Amino acid sequence: MNIDLTIQELKEFDGGVVDTSSLIYLQRLFLLALTASRTKLYVLPQVCKEFFLPLPVAVRRLDVVAADTDNAVLIAAQTHGLAVISEDKYILRQAKKTHIPHFNTLMLVLFLRFKNAINEQQYLESVEKLREFAHYGAPVFAFAESVFTTMKSHGELSACFTGIVEKSEHHLHGSIERRK
Repeated sequence: MNIDLTIQELKEFDGGVVDTSSLIYLQRLFLLALTASRTKLYVLPQVCKEFFLPLPVAVRRLDVVAADTDNAVLIAAQTHGLAVISEDKYILRQAKKTHIPHFNTLMLVLFLRFKNAINEQQYLESVEKLREFAHYGAPVFAFAESVFTTMKSHGELSACFTGIVEKSEHHLHGSIERRK
């Protein structure tokens, strides 16, 4: 696993075909609606049937004919030039083998942090929740920590905050001026 390549993929990430497992994980983290509002999430009818819960309005639908859901996710991603988002090792291995960008929920949480959709505390809390229920091994968490640390050391995360802090200070200053 290459940290710099992963950071580049996170920067370029513009959406993907989501498997049921990742929908469940995002829902358990209470991040499904937020993720759908920050990037393009696509689901297949088969995934909708497996998920059972209503999806956020921002989640888009794709229809692909395949023998099973796993292959349908891969075909949809490849056909539409999208990433695969899954927790399923088979799907992730097949995506890697066919050079389709692929992410799990932990990487999506990193994406949300990179895009400043969540703050550092929310990021750390989400990782801790994933440690409780996700089926990731220690190397997966260690890699994510390395990516996070590298992004922080390269100023990738602090750059996200600069504009927000300046806007907040400007807004606060403007509010104080209006009260006088």
